[in-house]
Amino acid sequence: MSFDLIWLHLLNQQLAHPLWDSLMILLTTAGLVAMPALIPALWRGRRRPVALALLLSQGAGLAFCLVMQQTVARVRPEQARVLLGQPDCFSFPSGHATLVFGAAAVLLLSDLPRWARWGSSLLAVAVAVSRVAVGHHWPSDVIAGAVLGLGLGLASHGLLATGARGVARWRWLLWPQVALVVVISFAAWLGLLTGLDLPLSDKQLHFGMFGAIAFWLSLWWDDPTRAGGRLRLGRWLPWSVLLPFGLALTEEVAQHWSPSRTADPVDLACDLAGMLCCWGVAWVVLRVAVRPLVSRPATM
Repeated sequence: MSFDLIWLHLLNQQLAHPLWDSLMILLTTAGLVAMPALIPALWRGRRRPVALALLLSQGAGLAFCLVMQQTVARVRPEQARVLLGQPDCFSFPSGHATLVFGAAAVLLLSDLPRWARWGSSLLAVAVAVSRVAVGHHWPSDVIAGAVLGLGLGLASHGLLATGARGVARWRWLLWPQVALVVVISFAAWLGLLTGLDLPLSDKQLHFGMFGAIAFWLSLWWDDPTRAGGRLRLGRWLPWSVLLPFGLALTEEVAQHWSPSRTADPVDLACDLAGMLCCWGVAWVVLRVAVRPLVSRPATM
């Protein structure tokens, strides 16, 4: 029995009880709006940037989910006990999980009281569990939604709530890019990307996805204004290429255990080509946007 079937059977059927079912219905309905409901209260005070980040995480999460659900087109579990009416859309990734984990990431990094920050994280986990328990999602749907939500929440925090400017602000887009790579790789491992029939679409995805990670990671690690200097292995090997290449190699090796994928050295070559190209673009961006600021003499 697969991972999805094991956890669907446990949460949706083995734990079936009127109290359990009522709690899961409450979490899947009220839990979705509990954290966004904080936006008006945060908006009035000095925490408006947190409210803006929270709002961005919800809007971006909704948009990403709608696009990915239509692209992947995974059917919701038909053998589950359905405790609420099924949404009229596909299931991968879970929209609920994306939204609540996006909000939890923003709140966890905020200056709210500790009980509020950690409480939001526990609520996000509970809502994700409820989506399987009410029969609306496969467990892998909510895992993918949680990863995507965390990436979008981190980016929303970095863009709007940190007060950073320039490269130090935009480099937070690394995290949704990492999340996209993980979610798309997960979908491919599950055999859910069979509908992509564009010429060489798989190779283009490898080039673009892993290349973008190298680009954003270079903005994190190769910024000359960063304390400690650039992160390199030796003189010529940047960690912003080596680390994502290691992840790409791991992803290719993991395909050995996938029922629908096989390891392909050409995919790995496309990964490396994308990383080198995008690392070069990041190098140019840092020279143009950051180095003049570093080398400019101080004025009296």
